[in-house]
Formats: sequence, structure tokens, C-alpha cells
Amino acid sequence: MIYCHQCAKKVKDDVTVCPDCGEPISPALKEGEVRPLVQALHKRTNYYRNLIDRGMSFIVIGSTLLIIGLIFYFLSFKTITDTATGTSHDVLNPQSSNFYVFLVGVGAGGILLLIGLSLAITFALLRRHVRYDVESIRANKSAQVGPIPSIFVVMGKAIAKFFKELVWKIHRHFAKKSPDKVSS
Repeated sequence: MIYCHQCAKKVKDDVTVCPDCGEPISPALKEGEVRPLVQALHKRTNYYRNLIDRGMSFIVIGSTLLIIGLIFYFLSFKTITDTATGTSHDVLNPQSSNFYVFLVGVGAGGILLLIGLSLAITFALLRRHVRYDVESIRANKSAQVGPIPSIFVVMGKAIAKFFKELVWKIHRHFAKKSPDKVSS
């Protein structure tokens, strides 16, 4: 893979003209071209860092909602005393408002936690990959960089597959809920 000197887009090795900006692409970098390319890639890593931070905030909010939901789960129990034996039992009361707060807290918290984990992991891997490329560009003074380390490929494909399946399941779920309107 090779980076365009002008727009810092990564393209395949056999491409001679950048598809985004139209500049000719060559692997060799002149002394004055290394710094602007590295700066553009650093801007990209900062962008990824902001997305990682956003994912971390989703993780914190989601975890907090999960904890609050679990607290309300335990609050939704009521004590019933058996008059014949004199023993008391704690029984879950699904009609209480505490139980509904539990359901909302666990549902929303779980979703936010998964979104946050996905954002943080995905963009941490992308950020690491760009930083790996920056080190290669600085060391070799070339816009051509080596292949992605295998862990990035494996994790990237797994995360992409997860989101593809998630979107498909959500679409399928809502398609079942709302039947097609038949015109009469």
C-alpha cells in the first residue's frame, strides 16, 4: 500500500494517480514531503483518538446504567410472609416500577456498552495501524508502507461481520413487527 503525498489517502501499489485528488503517486518521498504527510496522518490519529474517547464515554455511561438497572432489580423484590408457616420469601414483582427501571437500565446500558466497546476497539486498532505506518514512513522516507499486521485484519473483519449481522437482525426484527400494508 502507498500513501498519496497530497491528500494522505492510502491506495494500492499499482495505482499511479490518486483517485481522490488526482495527484501522481510515487513511493519515493522528497525531504520536504515527509513532514506534511506525517502531519496529515497525525491529524487522522487525533480524529481516531476522539472517537476512542467517545467510545470510552459510552462504556462508562453504559456500565453506570447497567449497575443502576441491577440495583433496581434487587429493589423490585417484595417480601411475602406465609401465614401458615410464618416464613417469609422474597418474590420478584414484575408489576413494580422498579422492575421497569431495571429493564430499561439493563437494555440501554447493554446497548451503550456494546457500542462503546465497538468504537473503542475499532478505532484503537485503526489508530495503531496509522501510527505503525507513520513509523514506517519516517524510517524509510517512502510513502510505501508494508502490509497490515494480521491482528488488525482479523479484528477488523470480525468487527465488520458483527455489525453487518447486527444490522441484518435489527432490520429483520422490525420487518416482522410491521407487516406490509396491503392496498385495497
